[in-house]
Amino acid sequence: MKSTRSYDFTLTANGAFVLPVSGSFFRILTSTGQLEVQGDTFGRVPVYAGQGLRNQDFTKLTLIDKTGAANIGTILVSDGEFIDDRITGSVTVIDSAYQLTLTGQSWAGSVNFTATAGNFPHAQIKNPTGSGKNVVVTSLSMTSVAAAGAGIGFLSADLTTAVGGVTAKLSTGAAALSALLKSQSNAASLIANYIWTANLSANSLVAVPFAKPIVLKPGDGVAVVMTSVADGMQVNFEGEEYSIT
Repeated sequence: MKSTRSYDFTLTANGAFVLPVSGSFFRILTSTGQLEVQGDTFGRVPVYAGQGLRNQDFTKLTLIDKTGAANIGTILVSDGEFIDDRITGSVTVIDSAYQLTLTGQSWAGSVNFTATAGNFPHAQIKNPTGSGKNVVVTSLSMTSVAAAGAGIGFLSADLTTAVGGVTAKLSTGAAALSALLKSQSNAASLIANYIWTANLSANSLVAVPFAKPIVLKPGDGVAVVMTSVADGMQVNFEGEEYSIT
């Protein structure tokens, strides 16, 4: 006989909870925020409330918090797919971007660079070695004091001037983030291979249309260079970071 049961869980910040239960279907009914579920027959699955997995036999589930704070909720487990087509009360659409900001994972930062005679200005976002995080750059925009060419490319070597860290988009209560902002003037471009190039008009803000985000592993970075000497520039970076598990 097939059975269906629900289980309440309370996860500490970044903590895990083992649920020794057999089934072939689970769904997170409620949760404070994002978590991962790992079975003894499948790897980690990132989920929010309302999400789950079907047609996958298991004899144990491990629930892992991904919010960095206490995560409380209920999981439904069945050895057959449980069907509930009722819609009662209010319907909540989960905005994953909102959740990333609420958990302190979304960030923004800016590098404002003054022109230096005879040199090419560089701006960099760097994921420090040993951060334990993947830094994701979701968007980038730039402006140049003069008309100039611009290029973006991976650059793991640290630029010489530390500008500071990025700022969480959560107004209060966010933990310090890993990504660092750096800059440097150099007699030649420090980027060996470009992944994006463009010609900029003077004092015009240009947004870079990434179809997919850039992911920086620990120790890696991405930089912007203006290919006109003695040019001032401002570069705005925006993104998220995720713990490596």
